[in-house]
Amino acid sequence: MKRRTLLKVGLGGGVLLALGGVGLSLRGPTRNRPVPDTLRVLSDRQYLTLAAVAARVALPGEGGPTSDEVGVAAKLDQLFATMHPGDVKDIQQLLDLLDNALGGLLLGGRTQTFTGSTTAQQDEILSEWRTSGLSVRRTGYKVLAGLCAATYHADPKTYASVGYPGPPSYGNVRAAQETP
Repeated sequence: MKRRTLLKVGLGGGVLLALGGVGLSLRGPTRNRPVPDTLRVLSDRQYLTLAAVAARVALPGEGGPTSDEVGVAAKLDQLFATMHPGDVKDIQQLLDLLDNALGGLLLGGRTQTFTGSTTAQQDEILSEWRTSGLSVRRTGYKVLAGLCAATYHADPKTYASVGYPGPPSYGNVRAAQETP
């Protein structure tokens, strides 16, 4: 094989690989839940990714509401709107990385997006992030899982399913003391 032919074949193969990588990175999320019109910070894709994470880490107790019923991702979007723009950008990039098929291929050997994966695959992906050798993935898991779990369990609709009677009422202490 001549050198010129080898270079053409190598260049052509490189272009095909690059196009495949671009195609993987552009693969959209699976829309398996509605996206609210009231999003303030997150894109539709980021919202769907966050909602999928919440569904895997904020598991309801017996008879408890799902994270979608509590509105975890929508509540977090509202919270993010009050945060510093730099912090919001970090969270957005984290969600984009988690649902990027090219990132999944390079870091986990998968060509499917996070939102396009089965629940078992999502659990496996989150477990890989939790135990990853890359600190960005470990930290990202802690941030997303912690925010989702805290938002879920802070909702009064979830109290009964975990046996929590709710916070004590410290209401009007002075009136209670004055009553004989």
